[in-house]
Amino acid sequence: EQEPEKRFTPQNVAVTTVWIAVPGRQLPRGQTAPATRVKLSCWRGLAEMAGQLQKGQVVMVEGKLTMPNYQGQDG
Repeated sequence: EQEPEKRFTPQNVAVTTVWIAVPGRQLPRGQTAPATRVKLSCWRGLAEMAGQLQKGQVVMVEGKLTMPNYQGQDG
């Protein structure tokens, strides 16, 4: 996993990018789907806190999740 990446906009606004793993859902016959990695962008005060996260910490995320659609060459 990657460490949080903190940077600043030209207007000196803090932005931290952090990746989290979302556990996979339960499948039939006791199997579990693989975890999904989600990229979060945190701004301002939240960016300051997110920059202190460490691998393995449990976090709760509230907000809007947008996932880009992707279609491979095979359809």
